[in-house]
Amino acid sequence: MTCRLSGCNRTTNTTGTAKGLCRPHYRRLLRYGDPLKRGRNDWTGKTCGAIGCNRPAVCRGACAGHYLRILKHGSINPPAMRQLSSFTAAEDAALLDLPLEPRSRYVKRGYLKDCAEHWGRPYHSARSRLYALRAERARQAAASSG
Repeated sequence: MTCRLSGCNRTTNTTGTAKGLCRPHYRRLLRYGDPLKRGRNDWTGKTCGAIGCNRPAVCRGACAGHYLRILKHGSINPPAMRQLSSFTAAEDAALLDLPLEPRSRYVKRGYLKDCAEHWGRPYHSARSRLYALRAERARQAAASSG
């Protein structure tokens, strides 16, 4: 016996509990109350809810790119970047106390990361400041020697 819905040629459950519906349509009937409803929200034909975005909506009323932003930040709008104050003289001195080799294990791993966490700064900003201080030190050394 085939499903009682027009256009569906699947076979029905033989036990008689499926009300003449195939398995997918019967599950939709139990879950959503309608055998033709597909999923909780149907985003087909709708566009992204972000301002200025005309791409088709995929999930939560957003396109794929904005949906990933929702997953990462919790909303379509990215969080405002936190303004960091400039490094203090003590922080600069601590950074300059690191070994001079640019590929040193201290720079790549523990000490620099610990300093950044202690100061409440991102690791990459501490690393950038370290390389800027080293470049400044090299320029000063070159200027004084020649």
